[in-house]
Amino acid sequence: MSPLRKHAYVQFYVLILALIAYISFCFIFLFVFPNHYFVSDFNIRLSSLVVETTVFISLLYSILSQKIKLGVFWVCITIAIGCFLIGNFISAFQVLNVELPIQNFNISDVFLLFFLFFFLFAFFYKIMMECNKWEKAYLLCDLCIVVTAIFTLEWYLFNKPSANILFLSIGDVFLSFIFPIIDLLLLLLGVTLIFRPAIFNAKSKLFIFILVLTGLAITDYLYFYLQGDLSERSVIFLRCLYRVFLLFIAIAATIPKNTSFKRNYFIINPTFGEKLLGIFPYLAVAVLIGFTLKEQTSSATLITGNCIAFVFVLIRHTIVRMQNKELTKTLKVFNNQLEQTVSQRTRDLINKSNDLVKNQERFKSLYEYHPDPILTIDSNGIVLNINQAGSMLLGKESAALIGKECFSIFLDEDKSELEAAIKKGKRCSSSSLQLRVKNNNEKDILFWYVTIVPIMIEGQTFGSYVMVKDITRMKQQQEEINYLAFHDTVTEIGNRIFFQQELDRS
Repeated sequence: MSPLRKHAYVQFYVLILALIAYISFCFIFLFVFPNHYFVSDFNIRLSSLVVETTVFISLLYSILSQKIKLGVFWVCITIAIGCFLIGNFISAFQVLNVELPIQNFNISDVFLLFFLFFFLFAFFYKIMMECNKWEKAYLLCDLCIVVTAIFTLEWYLFNKPSANILFLSIGDVFLSFIFPIIDLLLLLLGVTLIFRPAIFNAKSKLFIFILVLTGLAITDYLYFYLQGDLSERSVIFLRCLYRVFLLFIAIAATIPKNTSFKRNYFIINPTFGEKLLGIFPYLAVAVLIGFTLKEQTSSATLITGNCIAFVFVLIRHTIVRMQNKELTKTLKVFNNQLEQTVSQRTRDLINKSNDLVKNQERFKSLYEYHPDPILTIDSNGIVLNINQAGSMLLGKESAALIGKECFSIFLDEDKSELEAAIKKGKRCSSSSLQLRVKNNNEKDILFWYVTIVPIMIEGQTFGSYVMVKDITRMKQQQEEINYLAFHDTVTEIGNRIFFQQELDRS
């Protein structure tokens, strides 16, 4: 094992021990010894600062040692943890007591807001980078619809139903809107990860971040809305639980990248998840409208929420029309390109077909009007075609020869040589030989010099061309020359060479 991997495992085990120790500390002093001295606000804050410092240092170490990629995601996560640490440090030790124009909002809350903002931005950026432009538009619009619908119901249920948002102070609007909306967005992003294909390089990271997003959002929700109704021990428990999720982030940073990772895993099938995510916005709007009709009230909160949600729904449908328009335009361009390609291909095929026809005509002209006989036979020696010169030489019509065995044309004594030549042609080899042919007049014998060439199509033999040269006249002239060489030209009596040859024979 390399030293780098050893350090990675050491860091992982240290964080696991810190997680176990912190959970044990919270459990023992909150539930086993709830009245013990250590359960005080300062001690809880101090232990929380230790955890936050551990998480921040661990993330910095992971980035500097290149265990995690120095990208927007992890940089924003680290900055968020740093802001959270600074905010809690200011709150614990009461430093930087700066008065802000917003009532009940101090400098530590500013850093908490920065923490939520950077944390939200990191995951939002991570998801958006995996989407095309239309998926980004749908994601933004769907989040706006769902957030508007759910937050309208939250505001109506947890605040005075008759309260008019338009008449609230800027501070009240800021505190009442910003934190709950960010928490709601974190929760929705966590749910979104369940229905999307993997965007992290290890499956365990995906499960950890889903747990962290949903856990932080739910914990923050409970702390924000129920803080006044919960016991002190329950509030402390929520604050401790918040730090547990931060430790999980540091642990996720130590998980090495899977080398065989192809991002082919998912929790829910992406196709089904995409359809389900498309239903969520309309389901949220339907719940909001149904709740409004059930209440039968003229609450400004519900009316405003319905109007805003309806506007976002209209925007979503506008995006759908824009996408359809672009798809139609792209389809038209594709069809035009396809038509041009098909037209060009058709022209090429027509040109090739015309060239093929011309070549066939040239070959036919060469075949039919060649002065020497040419026969086309199959692999069994059956005549498939014969040109005009062959028909004239044999004194028969081509129809009378086609379909007959070519052996019937030649003398029986030469058939064995022809069979051997045809078999040789089957082995893709040409051959030449001299054969005797029976003419219509049985007394006449023609001498043919035959060349047999195999017909090859895609490496297979489909017969042979039998190209013929009539050497009958040459044979006759050769016999006359031989006769004159041994006989007197006037008396036609054998000459001295003839008698000498006869003497040699005797």
